[in-house]
Amino acid sequence: MGDLPVTGGATYNHNGGHIIFQNGTQTDIILDATVTMNSIYLNTSPFDITAGQTLQTAGDVTFANGFININTGTLEVLDDITFQANLTGGTGTLKISGPATRTITMVDGGEIPATFILDAPNVTFNGPPTGQAEFDGSITINQGSFVGSAASIERTSGQGVTNFTINGGSFTNGSGGLEVAGTLSSTGGTFDGGSAQISVDTAVSITGGTFTSTSGYLLLEGDWSKTGGTFNHNNGIVYLYCQTHTISGDTTFNDLYADCQSSTEDIYFEAGGTTTIDGMLRVVGTSSPPDVASTIPGSPAYINIVGDSFFANKILTDIEAVGETIRCRAGCTNNGGNANVRFGEPGYIVSDISGPTDESGGTATFTVRLVGEPLDTNVTIPVSSSNTAEGTVSTASLIFTPANFATPQTVTVTGVNDSLDDGGVAYTIILGTPTTTDALYAVLNPPDVAVVNADNDDPDGSIGFDDASLFSLEDVKDTASPAALWFQAGDGITADGGHATLLDGDGGTPVDLTVAGSKIQAGCSIFIAGEEIAIHSLDDYVTTGHNITVTDPHSLMDPFTYGDTLPLSAAVDAIYCNRVSGDAVTLTKNEILTQITRVSPSGVTDNQPLLFEDIHGRLWTNSSSVGEVQAFSPTTGALLSTTLTELQGGDEPHRLAYDSTNDAIWVVNETDDSVTKLDAATGDYYNGTLAASTFDTTNDRPIAITYDVTHDDIWVADDPLDGGPEITRLNAADGAFISDIEFTGSDYLTAILHEPTDDAIWVAGYMMDPDVFTFRMELRKLNAATEAYYNGTLENSRVFLASASFIVTGLLYDAARDVIWLLDQSGAEQAILTKIDADTLDILAIYSFSGFSGDALAYDASRDLLLISDNQMFMVMEVDPDTGHELHSYTVGEFPLGIAQDELNDLWILEENWGYLTENIFNGVPFDQYYSATTTDGSQIDTSTWADITSLTLTEDDDGEELYYVFSFDDRRTFSIYSTEWREIASDLAVVHGDTDGVWYYRDGANLWTAASADSAERALSQAVETAANRMTGADVTALGSSDWTDTDGFEAGATSTIDVGVVFRTADPRDPPLVDELNFSFTTSGGGGGGGGGGGGGSFVSNGSVLINDGDACSPDLNVTLTLKASDASSKIIINNDGDFDTAAWTDFVPDLDGPVEFGSDGKRVYTMTVPWTLDVLEDGTQTVYVKFRSSSSSVSTTYSDTIAVDRVLQCSTAV
Repeated sequence: MGDLPVTGGATYNHNGGHIIFQNGTQTDIILDATVTMNSIYLNTSPFDITAGQTLQTAGDVTFANGFININTGTLEVLDDITFQANLTGGTGTLKISGPATRTITMVDGGEIPATFILDAPNVTFNGPPTGQAEFDGSITINQGSFVGSAASIERTSGQGVTNFTINGGSFTNGSGGLEVAGTLSSTGGTFDGGSAQISVDTAVSITGGTFTSTSGYLLLEGDWSKTGGTFNHNNGIVYLYCQTHTISGDTTFNDLYADCQSSTEDIYFEAGGTTTIDGMLRVVGTSSPPDVASTIPGSPAYINIVGDSFFANKILTDIEAVGETIRCRAGCTNNGGNANVRFGEPGYIVSDISGPTDESGGTATFTVRLVGEPLDTNVTIPVSSSNTAEGTVSTASLIFTPANFATPQTVTVTGVNDSLDDGGVAYTIILGTPTTTDALYAVLNPPDVAVVNADNDDPDGSIGFDDASLFSLEDVKDTASPAALWFQAGDGITADGGHATLLDGDGGTPVDLTVAGSKIQAGCSIFIAGEEIAIHSLDDYVTTGHNITVTDPHSLMDPFTYGDTLPLSAAVDAIYCNRVSGDAVTLTKNEILTQITRVSPSGVTDNQPLLFEDIHGRLWTNSSSVGEVQAFSPTTGALLSTTLTELQGGDEPHRLAYDSTNDAIWVVNETDDSVTKLDAATGDYYNGTLAASTFDTTNDRPIAITYDVTHDDIWVADDPLDGGPEITRLNAADGAFISDIEFTGSDYLTAILHEPTDDAIWVAGYMMDPDVFTFRMELRKLNAATEAYYNGTLENSRVFLASASFIVTGLLYDAARDVIWLLDQSGAEQAILTKIDADTLDILAIYSFSGFSGDALAYDASRDLLLISDNQMFMVMEVDPDTGHELHSYTVGEFPLGIAQDELNDLWILEENWGYLTENIFNGVPFDQYYSATTTDGSQIDTSTWADITSLTLTEDDDGEELYYVFSFDDRRTFSIYSTEWREIASDLAVVHGDTDGVWYYRDGANLWTAASADSAERALSQAVETAANRMTGADVTALGSSDWTDTDGFEAGATSTIDVGVVFRTADPRDPPLVDELNFSFTTSGGGGGGGGGGGGGSFVSNGSVLINDGDACSPDLNVTLTLKASDASSKIIINNDGDFDTAAWTDFVPDLDGPVEFGSDGKRVYTMTVPWTLDVLEDGTQTVYVKFRSSSSSVSTTYSDTIAVDRVLQCSTAV
């Protein structure tokens, strides 16, 4: 057929015939008028409908190889239309109408012009079964049924259709999904989103009809409005993606997510409207917090949380939660007008107390602040002292408001004086149960603060260690080569710590810390500009010297910030490895992580998993690149097993498992789809060869493994390159295949764990949104016995995590709390720790740690702490499992990945960058070196009035370690020990050592004197005791009698005016430092009496003492009497008792009457008089005695004085008794 031009507005009525356009010579068939045809068939002929015109077909329209170019016209099909080729046309319209019942199906690649209208009540319009359905413009459904398919519904360019409107009829989304570049509108009919994704770029508007989304994603880059109709969200997710969004109208969502990490994403909820969340509301912003606010400032928008919420890095304004509390976990700002919104997790930061109080009224302080903002209320914390006789507090309560919750409030504790020789008394500042309407803070008690009130009543003859300023410690900065005189921070230094170098001066030569004789060790402390910096480790990979890794021991972490800044460059004041602390002298104990062992596992630099098995006490690791598996002794760090290089590598941390039943180590071979069984005793292949010991998992890229001790099985999870994930179960005894479990609904599995309490298998996995690369993580629980879902169904046996991560770096079971801990990486510097109830699968808490990558997770049962390694900041972080608070962070080498604890609770850390394996202990001390401390003028004992020393008692804890004592009787010029005589072992006197006067020498076993390596008494002592003949133990000291103390070169009455004490320590165990609490001399004085220690006996410097009851009356008619006390020392103290046992009595001041007559004793000293009312304590009448002791101003204690009186309450003393 040739051309068929229809022009001039004519109408062509075709009635019941049909026109076939094929094989003509025409180049076009032009319709320039409104034409009604019955049926048309196009083979190769093109057909043009020009602007504004309509071709209406009453019959069928069939495209073979031809096409209709609709341009801006309209093709209205009243009957059937067959898509065997394409429609084309920029802004034209294809309208399906008419009453005929029919089904229309597009073909793959079918193209429909700018406007598509479905307005036929009995038509089912299907997308193509495969490929894509291309719509150049909008879709409008007025009547009929539009059914999607496996093909995606989108624009020819791959973008969304211009607009999608459903006014009636129905739309069912197919598995291929729907993309809308403009607005998705529902005014009537039924829209079924199904389980596939729907992407909308501009807006969703629901004014009528029923809009249903069962379990799919609706990705929205614009606004949401619902003013009518019904929205049934079921189990679906609405993603608000990386734009500014307005949510208007009362809508109930299941999950509503907004977690754009690449740009600012503001979200505005309609003022006065209510948005309900049945599932999870997750709103996470960038480091520059965007807004979540009401559309009208000052007028709240309401959010009804039925499920849970997770906010981070957002600024909230005028948001009121009317259901469950909105929980803004990290980095959020309260911009005002919010209600029932929790900013930060509840918790307290209580600082260490600044020091002890003392009986002279000395004070100490600590601070308290809240971690998270209290929920629309105040939190009042009562403050009290457990013993007001030892210390009082400056305030009875601390009041925190939503405005000041993060500001530390200071509590000042003041010591209270008494007259008891009671030493340092421990008491507690009690931070009580808070008063608040915040339900979470109401049940969360802050920790109490321990305090010691230092005694000021030490008797003459006692040395206590409650004031560090009164003792001299050995400074070891000179023991390195050259001397360590300058601290220079490295590039990796942080507010907490990092790498640093010790130099011999500003800009000088690096110090070699491993030179023979260096006493600078991990555990020692560097004092710089008034700050103490603890040495965590010595790093020996720097060729120009030896770096140190340092930590600020005073820096308590809060959940999201670091402590005080360390000095970056300063002169070294001193380096001490021992200290006076806590009423004892001991080795330095910084209460931090201290590295004591460092080995290199065969030079491999990318080892990752680390496993400790306690049967043989070995650490196991393997390389993620070459597959080497190695076992090490945690005692020596030595390699124990053969290095097995034939295994396959991988790049995930869950690739090793210990099989306790078969004493085997199981290793995942990621690239070989198998697992290998090793003999844990020998490290060799379990069955002799690699082939015999390797078992096929049938998995694609097995990635994680766990041992099931209940059933003696191995469970392996995969991370497929294609296909669905699965779990393979093998018999651990022989490796035999048991079963495969398909994991539908997850894209990848990342971690697996057997929980013996419930005999359950926990599996972590994730699914990925391919369009926006957003990950949704889940955790499932299976019954290990039946392999079924633990709680019957998938929905009841899994939990979706708030994190959008896909890297699980830690999965462990906490039996003490019956919870599962899951650590994942939300970003390079964002670790997310999720706490999950192991029974209910409820998410109990989500802790976010900004600045931490979170590369491995371990549980320290001995201290009940979680440990997280950080590959980015080179740190290990301690986390309180009850509050989620970050307690301390320690710098640990280079790129720490694997962490594990051995049977001693030592922490082993595997460093990725250098391949080092390091052993670290908590509260460790320097070891294998001698360190000393001596008394000073402020702590030496005044012996000017002593006639003799009868004994010395001491309180110490050496626990098999080395602890030695030395004594000086000449004001610290010479120190001696006693064997069979007093032996001088250190001195700066020329008459003793025979060389330069004023220079310190020490004596060796051959009686030769050598100059100390540093000119100090402390260095001379620590070098002297290296000779066994120069050692005097605590047992040796307490065995000394009076004749020993007064032997030649020892104590000499009248000549020895002071005694000084030196203590020298050495331990081979960094976990167990020796310590000395107190030394007490018992002595007699030149007046013939005794004293010292706990009070001595017989005689005193207090002469002319006496007590008289009722002026010497023989009888008293009642128990109330008056005591007349006399003594020659007006500044002494007294202690009174009715039975002679002074243990329950207290020393009080002796306050004489200075206005009375002056009296002198037989020794010529003035006698002072004091009267005291007293109550006798008797059950029956008869003779009663009152006992009194006096203590002089120099703390010597008198003998006991007494007087008696008869008590006659019956006859009232009318008859002598």
